[in-house]
Amino acid sequence: MDQRLHGGILNYEERQSGEYLDYSVNINPLGLPEFVKTAIMESIPLLERYPDPECRKLCRRLAEVHGHGLEENQIICGNGAADLIYQLVNCVRPRRAMVLAPTFSEYELALESVGCEVRHFVLSREEKFQPDLKALCRAVTKDLDLLFFCNPNNPTGISVSREALGELVGTCEKNGVLLVVDECFQEFLDEPERATVIPLLGKNKNLFVLRAFTKIYAMAGLRLGYLLVSDPVWKQKLRERRQPWNVSLVAQEAGYAALGSQGDEYVARARKLILRERGRMSARMRELGYLVYPSEANFLFFEVPWEKEENGETLFSFCMKRKILIRDCSNYRGVEQGSYRVCVRTERENEVFLSVLEKAKQAEEMRKKN
Repeated sequence: MDQRLHGGILNYEERQSGEYLDYSVNINPLGLPEFVKTAIMESIPLLERYPDPECRKLCRRLAEVHGHGLEENQIICGNGAADLIYQLVNCVRPRRAMVLAPTFSEYELALESVGCEVRHFVLSREEKFQPDLKALCRAVTKDLDLLFFCNPNNPTGISVSREALGELVGTCEKNGVLLVVDECFQEFLDEPERATVIPLLGKNKNLFVLRAFTKIYAMAGLRLGYLLVSDPVWKQKLRERRQPWNVSLVAQEAGYAALGSQGDEYVARARKLILRERGRMSARMRELGYLVYPSEANFLFFEVPWEKEENGETLFSFCMKRKILIRDCSNYRGVEQGSYRVCVRTERENEVFLSVLEKAKQAEEMRKKN
């Protein structure tokens, strides 16, 4: 399967039709907040103006929100996190880089677009895809230029604490390797402050932190992400590599609105919902015989044991016929056939999804009897 086929791309027409219950993309189940919708509507009369190419108002607000001595000139906004991944790779032009497997495919695709040799640190299925940071540190050698680390990881949903990541940050610094920690799902964690490496930015010049409004504020269509850098010189370097108005006025206003007190309340409600529903979904799916891996994010990574026999219908096809979209993870490096990822949605929606999983299990049992 083509690595570029993400959940939202693979099922684009079905998603746009509104007929399908979409479990293929990891968006906040509460949907786009009403106060963000209001900000979007209020920005419409301003659309005859060019947006601020530096996103200064938004960057100032981000610096205030994140604290830890972060300054406006250490924040770079982009047209979603993927835009910033490609910007950084095109700026650095690495010769050799490392990514984990499985992980978000755009890291590798961006690296390959500049002719970079990509090395893979393969996560162990037997260890439930928990990264061995000691082994990873040993794999970080001086001939590497760049390392991407997704925390929590996509598609597995596993996070690593800041304390545990400290050794990796230090190893990269020692070996002159640029480390990009992707924290785009950080806000969905039960204790996000435990895992973020933002407090380490001031002490490590080779550290970058990637964040986005896409998932947590359900703003995928607006495209808004940002990169936090330890050394402000990177802001100038990236500015020279991108087109000047890469973040729309509407996206900037929506992002600014999301960072207010209403946004805090919205995120807290979402986190509470996801914690409850993630546990309930995991338990029920395991009862039905699906192999569900531990997750701390707003999605679940699981395997369908009977698909390994390569007989009968796939779960993807079974769900599609019942107007439910799930993410087939067979195009992720390092996973087996019959692996899937689904987001956590509302209780009512999850009941529909779980009932379809139960029917899929029953259909498999009938197939075996016949």
